Amino acid sequence: MMTNIRLNKINHNYLIKYTLAAFLSMFSFVASADESKQKQSVLTIQPQKCVAMREGQTCYVDLEIKWAMETTGNYCLYASTKNEPLRCWYDAQNGRFTTEFSSNENTLFYLKNEQDELAQVELKMAWVYKRKRSSVSWRVF
Repeated sequence: MMTNIRLNKINHNYLIKYTLAAFLSMFSFVASADESKQKQSVLTIQPQKCVAMREGQTCYVDLEIKWAMETTGNYCLYASTKNEPLRCWYDAQNGRFTTEFSSNENTLFYLKNEQDELAQVELKMAWVYKRKRSSVSWRVF
């Protein structure tokens, strides 16, 4: 009877260890799948901020956007402020786009193929001086 209990306890310990190992390996597979998806598409922007003197004013910047994919295909670069693509590349695996850019709000740039949005990056606005609140004071006397 004592031997039977020990065997059950040993089998139970092995069962827990193997279940835990299988569970952890499942998470490492999910993590590696996410990492490989990130390696598939790269979209970078320089500079990452556009600076204006005062909040709400338009900023001006010479913008450079680069992208790279693992597979050759047809890709288009879009800005959230425009409906048409900024530029398209055909039968390409990487690309570079430069432009003089102006805006007074954060702008999202994204790379698409025929079906999907593959990568995105945001150009953020920054100001040297924040807008001051108007201090209107009313005096009767």
